[in-house]
Amino acid sequence: MAWHGMRRRRGFQPAASVRVPHRHGVFTSGPASSDDVKRINGLLANEIQMTEIVSIGASVVTLAVRVLGLGTLVLLTVVILNRRATLNQVNASLP
Repeated sequence: MAWHGMRRRRGFQPAASVRVPHRHGVFTSGPASSDDVKRINGLLANEIQMTEIVSIGASVVTLAVRVLGLGTLVLLTVVILNRRATLNQVNASLP
């Protein structure tokens, strides 16, 4: 089966004759029945849904890492500025 030609089309149209794994793992070839087409379409729908869920999860992790990095930079800036202010006060109080 030539998958490269099927990937260019907008919608997925299963071929008239496909090699289909049945429930028990046995492959058969021949004309695809409507049950086979429904099962393949269900598998494709599940694959698309899982891909979307994984991409949303990756986006959430990316956002969390960005927020934590920004918080770290802000905290570092506050600590450095506070340390400088404390050193300036100590230097001003020395005779």
